[in-house]
Amino acid sequence: MTKYKADKKRSIDFKQIIGSIFVISGLVTMGINGYGVIRNLKRNNDALTQSSTIERTINNEYEELTEISEVKPEQIDEQEYISKYNFEELRKIHPDIVGVIEGNCFANGYYPVVSSTSFDDLNEKLHEDLNGNYSIAGLIVADPNNEENLNGITRIWGHHLGNEEGLMFTSLVNYDSNSYYENHKTLKYYTENGEYVLEVFACTEDNPLNQPIGYQTEEELSQNINDVKERSLIQTELKPSTQDRIFILTTCTKLGSANEPDTRVSVYTKVTPVWEKTPTHAKSI
Repeated sequence: MTKYKADKKRSIDFKQIIGSIFVISGLVTMGINGYGVIRNLKRNNDALTQSSTIERTINNEYEELTEISEVKPEQIDEQEYISKYNFEELRKIHPDIVGVIEGNCFANGYYPVVSSTSFDDLNEKLHEDLNGNYSIAGLIVADPNNEENLNGITRIWGHHLGNEEGLMFTSLVNYDSNSYYENHKTLKYYTENGEYVLEVFACTEDNPLNQPIGYQTEEELSQNINDVKERSLIQTELKPSTQDRIFILTTCTKLGSANEPDTRVSVYTKVTPVWEKTPTHAKSI
């Protein structure tokens, strides 16, 4: 009888232990899920804050030139032209803002672009907000090897946030589909010195460090364009000439940098100026 009672007690203790494990497991799961929700809210808020901040710097007197062929850059008087964004105000928000990227591939419509002086500086800004605080969303950052005035090949980097909202550069991974490309063929880029249409002509998934950045000779650029077109995940009729400038938007793949540390999605675009300051007046971008 005594043995039975002892065994029964051990059985009750075992059930209590199992029950406690389930309770603790449930609390841990709730905690992880709660942290995930909070993290996602913070990430999305960081991205939304950027676009709302930029929106406050839009000039009311700006008149959009929607068609590339509508006017030639040299026909626009520099004194009369009003840039869409007030870059003096933008630099008060962040001193390193050098451009604004726009596109219907972005959930927010537009984002500021900041410069970087080195890859360490680039990496830091990919994890900062406009106030210099840590941010999951980070900033859109220009490659430190870019030449001035979008000369040759230019690259900007941004995070793939893995969200359905398409914030930051998340939606760029969709350019692996021709159907997506058909509805998102162009973007726009604004600097203090110019306004540019960016026409998508290719999308690759490879190691971005294999892509030379900055000025290239005519022969180098021609070979580069051919290589990119051959590697492209989409087929487009557009093929830049060696006289054109190239602008690349780069982000992580759908699997993320943890799973594919050396692979990135890069969307290649041809740069066409809508308006641009003459070289004698141009500043570094």
